Amino acid sequence: MAAAEQTGAPAVAAPKYIGEWFWRFLALVMLASTAWVVWIIYQINPHPLITNAAYEAAASARASQAAKGMIAPAPAPATAAVPADPAGPAAPPPEAKEAPPEPKVPPVNVEKLRLSDSIETPIPERGKKK
Repeated sequence: MAAAEQTGAPAVAAPKYIGEWFWRFLALVMLASTAWVVWIIYQINPHPLITNAAYEAAASARASQAAKGMIAPAPAPATAAVPADPAGPAAPPPEAKEAPPEPKVPPVNVEKLRLSDSIETPIPERGKKK
């Protein structure tokens, strides 16, 4: 020590002793955080047993339905049975021809769903106070 005082170097303090309980506590915290991360990953990933059952249920539901992706048109009304004409097949009456389908009207008026019919100032400007 006398040599350190003569050279002018500062004295180095002895390192502090970190107790064994601190390291045990740190190991416990790291173990708990690792277990928490594993638990979160387990919860996020779907369980294969349930997923397979869901896929099978969806496939059987699709197979049992007669879904074509579109609503089928209503069947044409049955015409009254006309006795057969011995002279030949009868021509259908002119009003029996199918009329072109009318354009579909949406069930909701989309224009009325807007917040306002036009852009207006909500409060009219007032004259200047005297």
